[in-house]
Amino acid sequence: MRLARLLSIVSSTTPPRWVVPSFFLAVLLLGLALFRDYGVSWDEPIDQYNGVVNVNYVGQQLGIPTLAEGLEDYPDIPPLREYPDRDHGPAFEYPVLLFSKLLGARDSQPLYYLRHLCTFLITFGGLLAFYGLAKRRFADWRLGLLAAFWLLATPRLFAEGFYNAKDAVFLSFFTISMYTLAELLHAPNWRRGLWHGLACGAAIGLRVNGVLLLPLTVLGAVLTAAATPALRRQLASSLLAWVPLTAGTAVLLWPWLWEAPWQNLVTAFENLSSFQRLDSPVFYRGVMENTLRLPWHYPFVWIVITTPLVYLGAFALGLLLLLRRVVGYFPHLWRTAAGRLDVLFGAWLFGPLVAVLVLHSVLYDGWRHLYFIYPALLLFAVSGMQQLLRARRTGHSTKVRSAAAVLLGLTALGSLEPLWRIVRDHPHQQVYFNNLLSADDIENGYERDYWGLSYRQGLEWILQHDDAPRIRVATQNNGLLKINLRILSPAERARLEVVPKEQADYFLGFYRWHPQPYLATEGLGWAIHHEYSNGVKILSIQRREQPASTAATP
Repeated sequence: MRLARLLSIVSSTTPPRWVVPSFFLAVLLLGLALFRDYGVSWDEPIDQYNGVVNVNYVGQQLGIPTLAEGLEDYPDIPPLREYPDRDHGPAFEYPVLLFSKLLGARDSQPLYYLRHLCTFLITFGGLLAFYGLAKRRFADWRLGLLAAFWLLATPRLFAEGFYNAKDAVFLSFFTISMYTLAELLHAPNWRRGLWHGLACGAAIGLRVNGVLLLPLTVLGAVLTAAATPALRRQLASSLLAWVPLTAGTAVLLWPWLWEAPWQNLVTAFENLSSFQRLDSPVFYRGVMENTLRLPWHYPFVWIVITTPLVYLGAFALGLLLLLRRVVGYFPHLWRTAAGRLDVLFGAWLFGPLVAVLVLHSVLYDGWRHLYFIYPALLLFAVSGMQQLLRARRTGHSTKVRSAAAVLLGLTALGSLEPLWRIVRDHPHQQVYFNNLLSADDIENGYERDYWGLSYRQGLEWILQHDDAPRIRVATQNNGLLKINLRILSPAERARLEVVPKEQADYFLGFYRWHPQPYLATEGLGWAIHHEYSNGVKILSIQRREQPASTAATP
């Protein structure tokens, strides 16, 4: 009876009221249970400092000089004009900082817990918007839920949705903006123009490449006006509301724009297009490459090896079917609402990739700077599933229907792999690679935990296995250890002392610029423990004093 009931729900075009809310409630409760589990990423203190500088500037402009007082570890705050990262939008940072100040959080552990919670809540909002966007495109709640599930069950993004306040949050802001655009184009009016303006302005205030939403909005409006002349007046009123609110929201949320909005926005975009501040090596395909001279295929390879294979297969099918429609139906593709959305999704996905190639934009840490295009990739993947479902029901032959059924079954089974990896690899989902590469391929060819999050688990392991009141620790860059100390409790922090590696009891080594194993002959001590993700070594703990057995614990 339960199976029959489930099948009746899935086959219904109108779900019971509890189904979709139950899915998102479960996701919300899961996030609330997990947000304390992750370490502190390399960029988080830098991002937080960006918020501090902007909060200080806002306080000066509003005549509230005490606004930035009491912020831990930031006694000397430079003027915004002199701050090197003033072109990084703070739309997430300074509201979170003000919120933490309002709550009276002073110790670093609750501050970072609050930060991770806020990051999750924003990504949760992006997931809701993605469901709405997919449901609008496919006119089917089930495909909308499939899209949301695939976005949720993307291991790297699952983890980064708790701590990556740059790329994961921008993905969410961009997706919310695309959802408000789809709703505006479906039934344009000035209220929806206002909502879309708020969303676009917030995206730009977080990251300057949110300006890509402007041509996407214009393109969608032009296509809709050409296909449905009756909506032209409503579209015009929507755009009249959208333009000033986008500009006003972006300027409001990005204080650096207050003095010279247009000039500083152009400067920020130019800096993004030719980012030269990070002249650093990245380990890619077994070679140390320079960030300023990466091969053109760098982002494409990272997308392929870190996206679950089932999603890539569905995307390839959806893209092929779209190209078939373009070739055979291009003059009329934009005449349907679904076709116009597909055009926008194609521009969303391929526009930034082309821009990266043309502008030779600097990328590093995999393809995180392009995460915001990933929802568009998934929308094409879901389109492939929609076509398989149609072939299963209405295929012109038994063979076609059977083949579609087999592919749908394989997709369902394949979707369990990334979900299982999220459960098994917690809290190291940020090191997910798909099965195109073996553990040896990954260790010999690519950066692993480039965020340095596994240092938290390493420090906790040492505290659990060494009862000394004072423990000296070190790594290649001791700043990373100090960063992850901040999310430990005060009692745990009091037992740990970060020292030069020559003085350390324990050395913790991660695998970003050091792909080879850490050896006792390097003066680092003997390996006693490793952190793994799917058999890939991501952190090693070396002890200065040789233990009775030098075999590292798993």
